[in-house]
Amino acid sequence: MTTIVGQKPKAPLSGWSYVRPWEMPGEVAHIWRNDKLMVISAFGDMEYQGIVVAHFHVSASVINSDRRPTNDEMDLVRKSFDLDDAEEDNHSPGRIRNLFRPVHLPKGTTSMCDCKENEEVIVESDGFQWQRKKS
Repeated sequence: MTTIVGQKPKAPLSGWSYVRPWEMPGEVAHIWRNDKLMVISAFGDMEYQGIVVAHFHVSASVINSDRRPTNDEMDLVRKSFDLDDAEEDNHSPGRIRNLFRPVHLPKGTTSMCDCKENEEVIVESDGFQWQRKKS
């Protein structure tokens, strides 16, 4: 159950086709696509420093490709889904890139994910960054 009843995932402004709903534990999600990208747009709750915070979560991948979306493609996703100020936060080296934005960031916070305090940043050869728990 989400903290903001009736809130829906972000929908794109234009240029995208609705595919179908997507079942995600604790989140309401919809799948969208354009000619190149597939996006799962979700809304749900996330724990942040002991507080439950409602947030938007968008995952983007390139259709029929093993590559990740480029920065330009992610800029298009940000603009299309009105998430210009979303934080990119990836937890695997895969081909999906993730954006998160709280509905209301708790006062005095500067980052959406407090998990970054306990994780190391891995930088791939193409500049892609992801985090994993410090070993």
